[in-house]
Amino acid sequence: CNGVFEEMAGIAARTTGLEGTSLQRAQRALTYIKNRDRADEAEIRAEFATYFDGVA
Repeated sequence: CNGVFEEMAGIAARTTGLEGTSLQRAQRALTYIKNRDRADEAEIRAEFATYFDGVA
């Protein structure tokens, strides 16, 4: 996708959720996180969306 947000969004829209062993591995990894990030996801996503404005 070369950092083009529209391409990244298109790819992400076609992905599926984790299942089976992959899901179990991800869940196990999350148990090791003691102090989870309390950031506002919508705010972070909005900020991220602006990162490529100057190069797209």
